[in-house]
Amino acid sequence: MILLHGLFASKDNFHSLSRRLSHQFTVYALDLRNHGESFHDPEMSYQGMAADTAAFIEELGLGPAAVFGHSIGGKVAMELALSQPVLISALVVEDIAPKQYPPRLAREVQALAELPVTDFTTRPEAEKWMIGKLANPAVARFLMKNLVSAEGGGYFLRLNIEAIQSNLDTLLDFPSSSRSFQGPALFIRGGSSDYIQDDDFSLITRYFPNSHVETLDGATHWVHAEQPDAVADLVLDFF
Repeated sequence: MILLHGLFASKDNFHSLSRRLSHQFTVYALDLRNHGESFHDPEMSYQGMAADTAAFIEELGLGPAAVFGHSIGGKVAMELALSQPVLISALVVEDIAPKQYPPRLAREVQALAELPVTDFTTRPEAEKWMIGKLANPAVARFLMKNLVSAEGGGYFLRLNIEAIQSNLDTLLDFPSSSRSFQGPALFIRGGSSDYIQDDDFSLITRYFPNSHVETLDGATHWVHAEQPDAVADLVLDFF
């Protein structure tokens, strides 16, 4: 099973879920381009990130593989299933629909772009700055997971925030397609999230006719972080 994270996240965010799923699957958690330890590139389309994932699957001879994607990782997984279905045995999408979203996340992107990385000598200093910018300690601490120690001292931001900022409109959208993926697909949404609405079910079914949606009550957009056991149970029951 291939795990694909959401915006501002990395493969490290899948530790709990990976442990649970590893009882049934060999699990590979990937860093998308411009995130984590992966390469930086000014181009950040879903077609490009799906091609990255396809290259990984093909190089290691893993196909067909199950693919789990959260948020933009879910859009990458959907694009991969639509464009190269031979590589995908099944699809799990967490809290995202194959549609264009209205403008959001601009404040978080701008805060990361303005982060004065070289001014900080400790992580708490950076977290305090980010909390002051966003007035949301939980989101600030999540974003600050991208601030890592440099070899010679100090810190650097491992996100390619410039590429994310310039491609934000692309990331909010989804590539239009006349194709569909006929394999099994599970969509998991947070009951307290607005990312998958009831009105989206018909669109999901058009692209993924062999799909169904499960809702985890009380969960927000970060479903697997808040309810890792419940998400793992849904995925394992699905398979």
